[in-house]
Amino acid sequence: MTLVSPDRTELTMHFTNDSDTTRLYSVYLKDLELSRRTFSTVLTTGPSGKQQFADGWFQVGKPIRPSRKNSDMYLIKVPPYSLMTVTTLDTSWVHGRPNVVRTNSQRVAL
Repeated sequence: MTLVSPDRTELTMHFTNDSDTTRLYSVYLKDLELSRRTFSTVLTTGPSGKQQFADGWFQVGKPIRPSRKNSDMYLIKVPPYSLMTVTTLDTSWVHGRPNVVRTNSQRVAL
């Protein structure tokens, strides 16, 4: 899913990968005011090893920079069994599990 601001200066994309291999996406951004922008990423993965179930929730990932050959082209690598948000928006508030709180026996993402 891709969301773009009305003025075409902000963008957020959501990717899912329910397989056991990394998925690669080449994204070409045309007619947007995003040339040469670096994107932030937020990643949610399932537990591995002895991790608690939610230990991989809402983790800040590595930034994604445009291709050196084409400033409108981005290579997105989505790890196995994960959800990834790629965005131009501020992700400094993302701190993993503390972003999720329990209210009335339900979990709510902040």
